[in-house]
Amino acid sequence: MSATETLEAIAEESGYANSPVASSFYIIVSSTHTLKSIAVTPASGVLQVGSTLQFNAVGTYSDSSTENLNSLVTWTSSKKAIATIGASGVATAVATGSTSISASLSGVTSKLGEPGGWPGNTSGLQSAH
Repeated sequence: MSATETLEAIAEESGYANSPVASSFYIIVSSTHTLKSIAVTPASGVLQVGSTLQFNAVGTYSDSSTENLNSLVTWTSSKKAIATIGASGVATAVATGSTSISASLSGVTSKLGEPGGWPGNTSGLQSAH
């Protein structure tokens, strides 16, 4: 949602959408702090079925600042039959095999890969009995 859409939604919810009050103020939004990439760590992990591993997502912004995004990203396992991952980034191995773990936020997604040689922003998980 853009800043304009957010402001319009706030005005609508507060009952000021079509009033003179809604047009009597301005908000300047700076775009110098834009999310550019997400790195997921650890880069790999080997788990026994039933065990867990905490993944972490760190965002890098256009101004080179970084931020822990664990609670903000949407976590995904490419093969949910092999491993699931919860909203906090904790993956649980449910069957033998391998899967990729990714994190996404605001249209930015960490790069995906399978275990055995990931590019920079990728994480994978292997599980075994």
